[in-house]
Amino acid sequence: MTQQHPVHVLAQLRIEDKETFMEHYIKPLQRINSRHEVEVVSASFDIDVIEGDAHHNMTAILKFPSRQVFDAWYADDEYQPLIKIRKRLSDPKTASLICINPGMEVQQDAN
Repeated sequence: MTQQHPVHVLAQLRIEDKETFMEHYIKPLQRINSRHEVEVVSASFDIDVIEGDAHHNMTAILKFPSRQVFDAWYADDEYQPLIKIRKRLSDPKTASLICINPGMEVQQDAN
């Protein structure tokens, strides 16, 4: 049996109408996230860019139990209309949804 590893998703969007985004995307998304056991690690409109150039004003980090769960979440029939809402409310030139699959393991120094 293949071991399932958690995956993280980084969402970066530029949202102008935050109230509509929260009401019509985030609020219904919570029910879908709960059904798929998605953990919102962090999400904020208050971001500080330390290096580089960022054109988004909202960042979220989501944790999924496995890549299969992420794929099921993204394909969920209830999520499909929310994708359209997210795309309508965000700037497509600056939007990204990145799935970080398990890969290199970094050992923490014990000191």
